[in-house]
Amino acid sequence: MSVLSASVLAGCGGGSAGPTAGTPTGSVAATHACGHPGNSHRVDLVVHPAKATTIKRCVGFSGANISALSVVRDSGVEVQTQSYGSLGLAPCQVAGVPAHYTKCLAAGKPYWALFVSRDGGAWTEPPVGLSHITLNPGDTLGLAYDSPQGTPAPPSGSPPRP
Repeated sequence: MSVLSASVLAGCGGGSAGPTAGTPTGSVAATHACGHPGNSHRVDLVVHPAKATTIKRCVGFSGANISALSVVRDSGVEVQTQSYGSLGLAPCQVAGVPAHYTKCLAAGKPYWALFVSRDGGAWTEPPVGLSHITLNPGDTLGLAYDSPQGTPAPPSGSPPRP
């Protein structure tokens, strides 16, 4: 992946956030995705803001697909973004990480890397930002706080199976 693509997929960060209520813990009724009447589909969100912390959420929707930005916002996980033109919005702050930032995607600083798992498959890195990623029922969106050195690591563990 190019440096520009990697940069667009990320934001700078530091710190941690803990698991929250709303973490999915069981089966979802076939007629109500994520426990909300009228939502016939679901996607999962996995946010890894620190080595020992993972936030997992389920987001239900009724359309054919949903944008990654909508998934994060609908999950209740706080996100601040910055536009990178035709590549879309990059996450600068997620779940309060970093606590403060002055520049999104600052050179040599930690950042948020984006990952997508299609229908329970392996994590892949999208070439665009949150606003340009379309998710389908059964997909998982991953955001992982990462070091600026080396290849970005996806959230810990395998993507959840739908």
